[in-house]
Amino acid sequence: MLSDLRKGFKTTIDYLGTNADFKGKVIKLGFKTAGVKDEEVVNAYGVGAKILTIDIDTITVTPKKFDYIHIDSHKFVFEAVQPIYLGTEHVGYKIIVKGK
Repeated sequence: MLSDLRKGFKTTIDYLGTNADFKGKVIKLGFKTAGVKDEEVVNAYGVGAKILTIDIDTITVTPKKFDYIHIDSHKFVFEAVQPIYLGTEHVGYKIIVKGK
């Protein structure tokens, strides 16, 4: 079952994600602007905060606070980096970018 969830996690990012430059490597990541359902994120990081989801298999360097990523001509600085686990398997990172 966890292997099916892992495949679904990867497939979602592959099909719905956007390309970004992280430390000189082009990767695909999930990109979302925090909205009404993300009340805690908006309260903590401001209106327009972004939630990025990175599959651990696409990066070679662990992201950390104050790292940044380029998407098109925009630069996004990481405010918070949280690991994502499926069961005990570390599968990715959820990254918060501060809004206004």
